[in-house]
Amino acid sequence: MLLVGIRLLERKLDTGVRLNYSGDGWYNRDAGGSQVWFKYTTWDWYASYQANDNVKLMASVENLTNRMYVDGYSDAMARTFAPGRSVALGMENEGVAGEHTSVPNKGGFFGGNAFNGTDYGYVSKTVAHYAFVASGELHYFFPPYSGHVGDGPTAHTVWGSLDSITLGGGVDGAGHVVDPLITFTFDQPIQGDVADGRANLVHDIVWGLMNGSVVGTPDKISHITNGGLVDALEQNGMDMHASIADLIGHNFATETDLALAA
Repeated sequence: MLLVGIRLLERKLDTGVRLNYSGDGWYNRDAGGSQVWFKYTTWDWYASYQANDNVKLMASVENLTNRMYVDGYSDAMARTFAPGRSVALGMENEGVAGEHTSVPNKGGFFGGNAFNGTDYGYVSKTVAHYAFVASGELHYFFPPYSGHVGDGPTAHTVWGSLDSITLGGGVDGAGHVVDPLITFTFDQPIQGDVADGRANLVHDIVWGLMNGSVVGTPDKISHITNGGLVDALEQNGMDMHASIADLIGHNFATETDLALAA
């Protein structure tokens, strides 16, 4: 609680403003059940007067205000506080921007060979509890060892189909996240064509995560991000305003469970 006040009349009268709570939550925008995520504060004006040694008169008026009124929110502003987006961005905060290009990465394919697999796992070597596994039919274009010159415009390109992404900490020898936080499963797999080079959506998502970003990361050669994991989730039809329990794709049953895991 934050208290700002003054004391008057020989210290007998106290008055001021108290900030009692600040948080976020759902707001029912209309009778049809449309909801939006918003941030709010509760505060009150208070006053007390010490009439004598035995009597103290007190009064307060509480008010609930939005930091920004919900009806004034644009969809983009509302998305900023959407649970699914918040979880993804929270994971991003654990990553290290540019890590993949500044230290040797600890990543590789599982369920295939050095250049192909059903899973690709990555673990940060500098930040604890940052890892991900991308699952699907994934390939790494690196001619002449994987693919042929002319198949695509840029070597070192990840492509194929992407079914799901698991975020968490650690990757075991079988290609599973040791301490999973959340799994995003796409209703329609994300497709990435080697002919599109690093502009393909699969590369954009994986490259972004390898560099600690859920919203994509450009590189120094040719790649301009499409928006990374967050954009792919939204384009794939995921409601980023849904509750955490509705978003998760594994055994966390409640928002409390997820919060404890985080």
